[in-house]
Amino acid sequence: MKSKSGLGLCVADFFWSGCVVAPLVVTYWRGTWDLLEDWVYPAPSNETLQLRGVDKAESRRAYYGQLTGVTCYLLGLFIRIGLDLTKYHLKEMIEGRSRWVRALVSWLYVALFAIAGVAFWRGIWTLMTKDVGLGPAQLLVIMVMGLVLILSMKAGKSLLSTPLVIAVDRHEDIWAYSNYFKKTPTDKWWFVLDVLFTNLVMRHLIVFSWWSLWELENQFLTQKDIGEKDHYVAVDSLLMGYCAYIVTYGLDYLHQNVSTTKLYVNKALYVFTILFGLFATVNIWRGLWSMLDHFFLPDIDHDENYLLSHIISLVLLTVAMVSSTISNDGIILDTESDTIISQRYWEKFNSNKESPDEMVPIVE
Repeated sequence: MKSKSGLGLCVADFFWSGCVVAPLVVTYWRGTWDLLEDWVYPAPSNETLQLRGVDKAESRRAYYGQLTGVTCYLLGLFIRIGLDLTKYHLKEMIEGRSRWVRALVSWLYVALFAIAGVAFWRGIWTLMTKDVGLGPAQLLVIMVMGLVLILSMKAGKSLLSTPLVIAVDRHEDIWAYSNYFKKTPTDKWWFVLDVLFTNLVMRHLIVFSWWSLWELENQFLTQKDIGEKDHYVAVDSLLMGYCAYIVTYGLDYLHQNVSTTKLYVNKALYVFTILFGLFATVNIWRGLWSMLDHFFLPDIDHDENYLLSHIISLVLLTVAMVSSTISNDGIILDTESDTIISQRYWEKFNSNKESPDEMVPIVE
């Protein structure tokens, strides 16, 4: 049994992550995603397209859809590969510098990595929707293949995001190894291959899994198309997501404390917890994104709305020292942690009271 203080910290983390961090992270992603949609080769207005006739309008809309998808994808991919390749050199450059220099460089790295991440995800999402299609059969096949490959490569935890996973802005966490094989520049070409494999294989599989599950749910639940304000709020996703969030918490506790040593029992429980956690995460994101589309400053211009979403959420997450949660998609292997849920926010702050230099605050 956990002590009362430990239990209290777990409860605080549970509500902090689910009710504060997750909404702010989704707010950032929504604002940044929709800004990219409006700024990176936006489709001409309906009035302009109508002047070209129906056939030309459809072809022009498809052309701009492909162009914005490819542009976002390539920009996000190349920026992230570049940041992954230079990450260790940047870390060495700021070692021994003042606390504020390290904080500034860390924040700039996180901010750029986050924007590139949103662009990367939006590019793949757009291209998959337009080129692969949204038929239930292909969505199911892609989802199953993606999940099987990720789980077989022992990286199931990488599928999860906030509220089940949050990242505190600590120096060692921001600059930690996040590639699949955990190679470093001292490994030379193996390090380069590790970065390429992480970005060209692992991160693609994660996006494929999210995209296919999200779009499958659009077939059966309240519609939530990213980039569009749908007719209804996806309350069903929100309720199911938070209910699954609670269940995943229980499954993770059971996974940590199960007494049996039988591999098939432990492995089945692990896989079931990962799948339940993915379902919880995607549905919480769908529900929150839908609510933001309807209720976040609905009376102002949409570009101003998206820009405020981006700025306000980034500032608040920075002040709360969880800004790195925005881009928290490093590859986490099963052997790196016994727990599946990773949201020890208040406990990390409590454990660093005696050694505050370990924390790298972005804003104080």
